[in-house]
Amino acid sequence: MDITPAQVAYRGFQCDLSNERILNSIQRALNAGRVNRPPFTRWPGGEPISVHIGESHLANWRQQFEEGANVEIPAEMTEELNEILGMVPS
Repeated sequence: MDITPAQVAYRGFQCDLSNERILNSIQRALNAGRVNRPPFTRWPGGEPISVHIGESHLANWRQQFEEGANVEIPAEMTEELNEILGMVPS
């Protein structure tokens, strides 16, 4: 199942993690290929655009989260998201 940066962020918000920890986790997971880069393209040619997830993305997503917005996180993804965020059971 494909994991998006927003799913990682929302799981981090649910666990009350800091934006810095969430952003670092997203960057590591993107670099490792564990999280999919958002599929943005340039118009009109359809050339792929490299998207960098930054603090402004997290600030917007956190505000939406706090206002009650929801990103679907299937139950079978929870363990992998926790691992990406560095939350491993002791």
